[in-house]
Amino acid sequence: MEEIQMESQEFWLPCKDEVIYEHSYPLGRKGGEEIGILVDAKEEILSVRHEENQVLVKTYKEQMEEVKIYLLHQKEKNLSYGYCAPVLSNKQQDSLAARYLQKTGQFIQTPIELQRKVRELSWPFPVELLKYDILEEGIEDALRGDMNGSLENLLFPEDKRKILFFTFCWKEDEEGLPKYLRESWLRYLLSQLQLEYLEYHCMGKEESWRLE
Repeated sequence: MEEIQMESQEFWLPCKDEVIYEHSYPLGRKGGEEIGILVDAKEEILSVRHEENQVLVKTYKEQMEEVKIYLLHQKEKNLSYGYCAPVLSNKQQDSLAARYLQKTGQFIQTPIELQRKVRELSWPFPVELLKYDILEEGIEDALRGDMNGSLENLLFPEDKRKILFFTFCWKEDEEGLPKYLRESWLRYLLSQLQLEYLEYHCMGKEESWRLE
């Protein structure tokens, strides 16, 4: 983690009933897309946007004081000495961003965002999200995200949470993997999604892939 003390350049943007100031913080060569950004300021921050080699912060304040920006550099993966074969594991990559999400929870943004998340979690298998629905009651024989033993006290059948129901498909080589293995992998995928969307029960099913 790298700490940078910044001085801002102010550009005001008129609105119907208020003025919002956008403060630009140039990062130079340090601001690549591969790093994470955290902003620490005394003033209330409306939004933070990371663009190429700069950070844009919107506030109601014309001047911002004591602004600090933290750049999060991820270390490169290193294999054990003398070992070069690929390793198959269901262990998530540990990072500050991942631990922060586990603490704060996640909210549903857009279908595109959910599709991207499913692709990331299901790699290297070609799993796609066809759709998702928010239901009042679950569906019998649906797959569940029940591989997280630590969540047994948080999730139980009698609670009042709504169902976040996913419909998945295997985009390629659908017959190349036995059904029980596909279902096991989808249960694992639902378990990972359950960690992020604790306000819902995560359930799902598999459908055949059909090209339009």
